[in-house]
Amino acid sequence: MGAEQIQQPAVEICCHNRQVTDDEIWRCREVSRDRRLINLMPHLKVNGKDIQLNEEGFIEHQEDWNEDAARAFGVLENIPELTADHWKVIYYLRDYYLRFRIAPMIRKLCKDTGISLKEIEKLFPSGPAKAACKLAGLPKPTGCL
Repeated sequence: MGAEQIQQPAVEICCHNRQVTDDEIWRCREVSRDRRLINLMPHLKVNGKDIQLNEEGFIEHQEDWNEDAARAFGVLENIPELTADHWKVIYYLRDYYLRFRIAPMIRKLCKDTGISLKEIEKLFPSGPAKAACKLAGLPKPTGCL
């Protein structure tokens, strides 16, 4: 049996009550480590649901998170498809945060998931802690620039 196809969520990126253009989305992907991205994303619409973001592009209300939101953030972080290892990291981060109200240190994440730092860097190329927390619907980790 082949792998089950997961339909990508319908994503609309909005800024100040207007839809962001394809050119702006392309620019966001190209400069995802640049602070200009912040000004383009006060909220994200995923499958018709409006998700409020903070000034750095992280989900404002964690109860708004769902797997479609994670997939939408994945696309914005240049991760077009989330693998089993992505989900393992995402759910580990969510569980840890719910218990301790803080994201784990990267070393603990690696140890507890059995995924090496090198592999996590491949999974989340724009920054293992920051991008993984963004996809997991968590606040920006302390110590991240």
